[in-house]
Amino acid sequence: MNEPKCIAVIGGDVIDGHYDGEDFDSLRLFDCQSTADAYKEEIKDDFDYVLTRVLPVSQYSMMMGGTIG
Repeated sequence: MNEPKCIAVIGGDVIDGHYDGEDFDSLRLFDCQSTADAYKEEIKDDFDYVLTRVLPVSQYSMMMGGTIG
């Protein structure tokens, strides 16, 4: 069984040569690489950098006896 994954895209800034961090208001999660790439292109001029990561989707439920991990 394949673990479900998502593509996270987030923009960030560097101010006066110092790392300022990512802007979580820009964070979007996608299930399609081409849509994630399009969003990255859309926001790239608004930020100093844009990070893209493929991450597993956690589908654990504490009520169903799942654990975080």
